[in-house]
Amino acid sequence: MSSWMRRRGPDDLPPSTVKRRNERYLLSTRLTATVRGESGETKIKTHALDISESGIGTLAGEGWGVGARVDLEVPLPVENTFLEIQGVVRHRTGARCGLEFLEVSPEQQRVLRNVCKFLASNPGNPGNLSS
Repeated sequence: MSSWMRRRGPDDLPPSTVKRRNERYLLSTRLTATVRGESGETKIKTHALDISESGIGTLAGEGWGVGARVDLEVPLPVENTFLEIQGVVRHRTGARCGLEFLEVSPEQQRVLRNVCKFLASNPGNPGNLSS
């Protein structure tokens, strides 16, 4: 992902230069997120920004602090695939947050690998979906 598209971090530091486990790909789609907390279950619709085989970048919902577990329902631009997966918030900068996928099944891994291959081969189309 180009650094011009990423927001600067705390203290106006440039985006991280740490090597990631997996390449990220732009993904523009709505998603539904469910957060379970002490006050019950909160379900919101938000927006995905990018995806990799190990996580997803989204616009954060209220109460999504680092460590929050979120159940995600994400429509994907490959064969009308719909991914249901759990994630944990690993970082948050302003309205943007990064979630790491948890307990990824072999089928979910296959779907993630396929969508990343699709997005890599179609860099001009960030998987725009309107669901």
